[in-house]
Amino acid sequence: MEQPISNNKDINFRGYHVASFPSLKNELDEDNNLITPQEVRYETLSWIDREFNPDRFNPSEALNDGSSPSEIKIVYGSSMGDEKLIEMNNKNNTMNNKRKTEKKYIASPPKLVDEKPKFSNDNSSCSSSSPTITELSKTEELENQKTENQSYSNYGTFSNPIKNQNLNYEPLNNNFNNNKFNKKDSSNEYFIIDHDFNKTAYNSYQNSKEKLYSVVTDQETNIIDDSETTPLTASHNHSNSPYKSNGIVPFLQTWSIQCIKFLPAVLLGVLLNLLDSLSYGIIIFPKHESMPSTYVQSGISMFLVSTIVAQLVYASGLSKFKGGNGSMMIEVMPFLHIICQTIIEKIGADKPKEIIATVMVAYAISTILTGLVFYLLGTFKMGNIMSFFPRHILIGCIGGIGLFLVQTGIEIITGYSFELGFTYIKNIFTTPTLPIWLISITLAFGLSIVHTKIHHPLLVPTFFITLPVIFYLIVWIGGFNLDELREQGWLFNLISDDGHNDVPFYTFWTYFDFKATQWSVIPYTLSTIFALVFFGILHVPINVPALSVSVNTEVDINKELKIHGYTNFISGLIGSLQNYLVYSNSVLFIRSGGNSNIAGFMLALGTFALLVVGTSFIKYVPTIIIGGLIFHLGIDLMKEALVDTFKTVSPIEYLTIVLIVVCMDVWGFTQGIIVGIIVACIFFIITLSRRRIIRSVHSGPELPSTVYRLRNQRTFLNDAGIQIKVIRFQGFIFFGTFQQINDYINNMILKTDSYDIKYIIFDFKLVSGMDYSASEAFIKIKSNLKKRKIYLILCNVQPSSIDPLNRVGFLSNIDDDDNNEYFEYFNNYDSAIEWCENMLLETQYDASKRIYVLKTLEDGSTRLLLTRESVYNNSNNYSSSSSNNNINRMSAFTPSPSPITPLSACKSVVKTNINEFEQPLKLLIHTLLNENNEVDMNVFTELTRYFKCFEIKKDKILWDKTTPAFENQIYIVESGQALLYTVNENSNHVIKEKVTGTLVPYSVIGEVEFFSKLQHRTKLVAQGGSKLWSINYSNYESLCNSHPDIALKFIQLILQCSSGRMENVLKHDLIKSLY
Repeated sequence: MEQPISNNKDINFRGYHVASFPSLKNELDEDNNLITPQEVRYETLSWIDREFNPDRFNPSEALNDGSSPSEIKIVYGSSMGDEKLIEMNNKNNTMNNKRKTEKKYIASPPKLVDEKPKFSNDNSSCSSSSPTITELSKTEELENQKTENQSYSNYGTFSNPIKNQNLNYEPLNNNFNNNKFNKKDSSNEYFIIDHDFNKTAYNSYQNSKEKLYSVVTDQETNIIDDSETTPLTASHNHSNSPYKSNGIVPFLQTWSIQCIKFLPAVLLGVLLNLLDSLSYGIIIFPKHESMPSTYVQSGISMFLVSTIVAQLVYASGLSKFKGGNGSMMIEVMPFLHIICQTIIEKIGADKPKEIIATVMVAYAISTILTGLVFYLLGTFKMGNIMSFFPRHILIGCIGGIGLFLVQTGIEIITGYSFELGFTYIKNIFTTPTLPIWLISITLAFGLSIVHTKIHHPLLVPTFFITLPVIFYLIVWIGGFNLDELREQGWLFNLISDDGHNDVPFYTFWTYFDFKATQWSVIPYTLSTIFALVFFGILHVPINVPALSVSVNTEVDINKELKIHGYTNFISGLIGSLQNYLVYSNSVLFIRSGGNSNIAGFMLALGTFALLVVGTSFIKYVPTIIIGGLIFHLGIDLMKEALVDTFKTVSPIEYLTIVLIVVCMDVWGFTQGIIVGIIVACIFFIITLSRRRIIRSVHSGPELPSTVYRLRNQRTFLNDAGIQIKVIRFQGFIFFGTFQQINDYINNMILKTDSYDIKYIIFDFKLVSGMDYSASEAFIKIKSNLKKRKIYLILCNVQPSSIDPLNRVGFLSNIDDDDNNEYFEYFNNYDSAIEWCENMLLETQYDASKRIYVLKTLEDGSTRLLLTRESVYNNSNNYSSSSSNNNINRMSAFTPSPSPITPLSACKSVVKTNINEFEQPLKLLIHTLLNENNEVDMNVFTELTRYFKCFEIKKDKILWDKTTPAFENQIYIVESGQALLYTVNENSNHVIKEKVTGTLVPYSVIGEVEFFSKLQHRTKLVAQGGSKLWSINYSNYESLCNSHPDIALKFIQLILQCSSGRMENVLKHDLIKSLY
């Protein structure tokens, strides 16, 4: 752990003495590798001294001369970036006040009290801050105590709809008994009060209140009415229930009516459960010689038991779906077969008792685990986590299940298990049962074709109810023997181990034998069990929201997941299988009139009756019906996966779907899911790597710093700034996208011959993170740039990107590592570009001393000319005949906005030292006089009479959006700093302030609003220790009246100073608006 920096020790950082600089020391304590904005700003301020006092500039003494640290203070947000947020008090928001101050009228003709309204302004309590500006000409501080009469605008006024009347407004209070109400301090609401009406309304309310009784809503159920009951809640004692006072007979009559009303929907639900149990119950166990002879009947019983458990839980009122249908989860059938096959392989086919006992335990464990996962997802509010699973992978799994069902249907009818090879195809087409499975699959195809034309929900049940009637009609007409048909496979031939046809519904519970269970085999099935659980939980987050939309019921997905946890956990404890809320059956049941918990409970009773009756009726069910049901679902699932998605998904996603279906069929379902996830990840990486990681590229002049530099320095930077390249990144940088950065650096920068790149800025403001490969690649880029002596500058690096860079040593030990000579790291972009500009000024800018030439004309007037020492030294004697040529060469240095007086018209030409002048004359000349520009000296001397000096003791707002236009002034900074902010407010009443300008000495601000007499839309804050000079409207009008020619020249000089700066501000704001 690093020790904090002691306040008693001097600290040297990057050659700067910062012992008396607390803000910089705090930065160093946080990150020794970060170049602070204070350092960059110190370098910027040094260029002001270099410009005007190059002889006495000494960097080592700049911070040790006792000057106030506030003169080089920079304000920036605590978060990474250039912005800071300020929470605004909602009470002071104008629009919010409008909503608070709207009058509300009680529905009665108001009685108006003939008194004038008395308002209290909450803002009046806020005292204005004490003045912090001191005028140099006076020893006392200036006081600005002008009081303004506050008037309400349309947004904040208490509008009076009744004209020419004085109303007595009183604040609202909930106590109707009081004639006078206590006023709330925090409320701005006023109401027109009718006391007589209030009393009448209150008495009426009390009388009617006694006739009402409340209906208590059970928050754990969806019962919202006293008349809404379930068999689990029917015994509750409601004191106000009519059943208690009217006797048991009306109660039974009401129940009978409700049962009769729900009977059609219940019969339909029982029929659907019967069809599902016949089609899916018989394939719960694979067709294998080691399975008991009663595995088909037991599978149907397990299906019905799981369905009954789910139905009872949903009908109890826990779920928000009234009439929701629960059923066994049919999507897990392939995984159940894999579990059985694994156990058979590990134990051996010659031990059927151990096999079925182990299979039942494995089934129960998978169901209990499914319930636990459902419950945990709901408990930890992770109902939407499954939405992150790729949809096309799920569709591919559904297609694999469809193909499995088709193969299983063929196996049930023919007895041949699927094998990849020609032998399997030969067997199923040469078997005597060929007509049976061909008719079954033809009926399924025909139903699917009809279903594309007719979308009625009762089509499928009606179709499979009609088939037995047609089958037995043909048998009766043809006189076929049922036993012979059963031997040929047209009817199921189910015989128990003891030779009886009837198998009790509880037979599957007799399969449990914990002594015979091979517990050592269970771990081999865990991978399949986990795949089963994972695939099983994918459907509920899809079915529940879809059912919610279909039946127009608002549900909590997390609560429904917990309910699914209950049903599966209970089902697993009693030895049954997974279940869930079935979308299609629930929609059909609810729309058929079963939208009640009572109907759901009746459906559970009907399904239980079907279970108790037993499975003896199965021997009369035609095989083509069972096969048709299985084939229908299998074909429907394959159509959904392979046909419906052909034109709706991308080619890569469709290829993934086909690959998953093939892998599931060839290698297995668990392997197919794994292959699908791997392929999806690969395709995702390929797709993501095609996204642009480089958001934009700019040069230095396109996105300059916010510093208000001198005009000649800004002109130089506009030309030399093309040596700065700014690259803005976006998104997540990883091994797949980093190649874009590497290619751009190699092709567009390192191989550029037209001009040399000296500085490259990497802006990470929109980067969400990076991986290890990208971090390593940045080290290689830094090394290549160093070889070419190009500076690499990083800025706006987010915390998610700092950690990967630190782990590879990219940002650590910057000062101690010689390899980081051409690398810098900044907190924000403004500091980075400002540092680059300072480096260009230091290495390439003509920083020779300014020469001021004072010309005296024949008429006695004096003109002041600014040039450079490098140009001035080329002329040996101004009195020589070559002086005119030298003057012309000086004029060529910078285009002159005004003609220069030739020497022949001058009485004398003298070089003068402006630094010896008093303020504000020296300030005005340094600020307003540009190179090769000649101005009458009388202009500057006369302007000094109209400027007033202010010293800023602490941070002071010079103007903001509320400053009236008549208070506008033009400010010129003599020392210190001032920050210009843009202020915006979003819909949440949060004010965002962004620094758009930094005023350093000899900067001019406020001229646009001053001359246009417009209100400011920004905020200007002068830093403590600053000194500014200003001119107001009063002094400016005096100047115009006394010396109109000087006033006109003043405007011209001011606009020359601000022309280039306004262009840079517009560029900066335009580019930043793209974020």
